[in-house]
Amino acid sequence: SHAGQDGLAEEALRRVLRERPGSGAAAERLSSLLRTRDPREAIEVWWRWARIQPASPETNALLQSLAARAREELADSGLAATILRRLAEIAGEPLVARRALVELHRAAGQTHELMSELAQVAELSLASDDLPGAVAALDELAGLEQQSGRLDDGLRTLERLRALCEGAGDAKGAAGYEVRRAGLLRDAKLDPRAAEAALEEAFQLAPSLDIAREG
Repeated sequence: SHAGQDGLAEEALRRVLRERPGSGAAAERLSSLLRTRDPREAIEVWWRWARIQPASPETNALLQSLAARAREELADSGLAATILRRLAEIAGEPLVARRALVELHRAAGQTHELMSELAQVAELSLASDDLPGAVAALDELAGLEQQSGRLDDGLRTLERLRALCEGAGDAKGAAGYEVRRAGLLRDAKLDPRAAEAALEEAFQLAPSLDIAREG
C-alpha cells in the first residue's frame, strides 16, 4: 500500500539521518513525507539539518522559510524565534532576521524581548547607515520603555533620538523628541524645572514648532 511504502521510506530516511545528519537530501525528503501527517516534525527535521549548516544564501532562505512556517503552521513563536536567532547569527546581513524577530515579539506581545530586539535593530541600522530605520526602532523602544515604567531608559533613548535627528539636520524632528522628553520629565518624573529646560531646548531647535511653547 501507499501508506506502507511511505512508512518504509520514512524509516530508511530516519536511518540515513541518524548515520549522516548532514544529508540535506534525506532531510528534505523526510520533511516532505511528514508534512501532512506531522507538520511539527516536518519542520523540526528540516531545522535539525539547517541549524548545523554554514551560512549560504540557500541556508539563509531555508531558515527564513522554516521560521515563517513555525509561526503560520504551528503558531509556535518560540520555535520561530529560535530559528530566526540562528539566522541572525550566521547571516552576513543579520538585520533581516532581527526585523523579523521584532515583528514576531510585537505580534506575541512579548515586550521585554521586543525591547531587546529593537535596541539591536537600531544599532545594526546605524551601522549600515540606515538612519530612518534606526530612528523608527528607537522611537518604538522609547514608547515601550515609558509604558513599562523604565523612565530613565526612556529619557536616555529620547535624548539619543534628539541627537540623531540634530546630527542629520532634522531640527523639527529633534525638537519633537525634546518635547516628548519634557512631557516625560514633567508628568512621570515630576521635575517641572527639567521639563521647562527641555521645552526651551525644543524651542531653540525649532522656533516655529507651536507645541514647543506649550508648557
